[in-house]
Amino acid sequence: MIADQLPREEFRFILDSFLAGCFVYNLAHFGQPHMARLFISYASEDREGFVQPLVDALEKHHSVWFAPYELALGSSLLAKISEGLRECAFGVVVLSPAFFQKKWPRNELDGLVALETAQEKIILPIWKDVSEDDVKAFSPILAGRLAVSA
Repeated sequence: MIADQLPREEFRFILDSFLAGCFVYNLAHFGQPHMARLFISYASEDREGFVQPLVDALEKHHSVWFAPYELALGSSLLAKISEGLRECAFGVVVLSPAFFQKKWPRNELDGLVALETAQEKIILPIWKDVSEDDVKAFSPILAGRLAVSA
């Protein structure tokens, strides 16, 4: 299933961009391509029709940390999310108007920022239904990053 809001070509471009970045990372760190572990950060409002199809496509080539798959009733939300952030090579962050309003996605983004180093950038932003001005208002630092617009 392809995201309802995107033409098939645009969705494929987003997916291919992330896979190419993961391939380069794997070659640099492991000497060979293999499945990267990806943390998906998003607002729940974006799950149906965009995030879920993206996760389905990414799972064909990578291991994905996706809250609905990882969080069980009674588990510690903070502990499980922190564990997922530490175990992942990249964080795919779906920036949207809903994302900007939510506490937990913003906390996940803060965690990803804390894990980055000057030499290693791990945040892979997707701008969903937001403009450069929207992202600048939320985070001038993120606005300066290479991102895919959806």
